[in-house]
Amino acid sequence: MSVKTTLYPPLNESQLKATVPIPVIYRQELPSTNDYMMGLQAPNQGLSLIVTDYQTKGKGQAGRLWISESGANLLFSILYLPKSPMKAPQQAIEQFTLDIVRALAVSLGGFLAGSFDLKPPNDLYLSGKKVCGILS
Repeated sequence: MSVKTTLYPPLNESQLKATVPIPVIYRQELPSTNDYMMGLQAPNQGLSLIVTDYQTKGKGQAGRLWISESGANLLFSILYLPKSPMKAPQQAIEQFTLDIVRALAVSLGGFLAGSFDLKPPNDLYLSGKKVCGILS
């Protein structure tokens, strides 16, 4: 099922690239920012941001479909590639994911009213409604 109703105007690619301090890849529509990120041939080391206004096949946890109206949500993936290879146990990856969710709650808390809740392993809720999930 695809919902395509624009609530906000499309993002401005030039403004994104001028504002965000890491490389930005913007596409007005993608099947999934996560799939696009995984298909990059030569991604930048460090951080990159893949952002879109609309996903036709967004992904949630365990391969579930993430449906979002165009212009209604922030739809992005952040690619982090360390400069040197690292092997982390699953527990460290899960802790890193929860740390990102906590950092988002703190960051968004300055803009949004309500109470944030964390739902392990990867979800952030605001006043009982899911805000995001982090895939790692």
